[in-house]
Amino acid sequence: MSSAKSTKKDLETKIAELEEKLTKLASQLEAKPTTQ
Repeated sequence: MSSAKSTKKDLETKIAELEEKLTKLASQLEAKPTTQ
C-alpha cells in the first residue's frame, strides 16, 4: 500500500462520504416532528 500517493484522494473521498451521511442525518432529524 503506497499511502503517500493516495492519501489525499482517500481523504477527499472519505470526507465526501461523511458529508453525505451528515446531510442524510440532518434531513432525517428535520423530518421528525419536534413536538413530542
